[in-house]
Amino acid sequence: MKAVIKRRLDALEKKCEGRDTEFSRSLPERLEAGRRRVAEARERRGLPPSVEVEPCDIQTEGRTIVEILHAGRQRSAAAHQALVEVRRPPSSLVSD
Repeated sequence: MKAVIKRRLDALEKKCEGRDTEFSRSLPERLEAGRRRVAEARERRGLPPSVEVEPCDIQTEGRTIVEILHAGRQRSAAAHQALVEVRRPPSSLVSD
């Protein structure tokens, strides 16, 4: 039974391979536009540029969803920590 299902899935994957949809063609442009909007919003608010200087195109193949989510949480925590450090007033200006 499993072999039959695997063969049918393989045939379906071959049949659908290489099909681009309007969504898949427009996705990179929409992502880039979103990144630009975020950068402009951060600039308007006086926040430093994003901690990530390169896109998050880390190879996810072979990693579990949990590992990918943990990596994202670690990036988020690092970005938050960087913002806290930027906003923290120098210790010489803080009065006791």
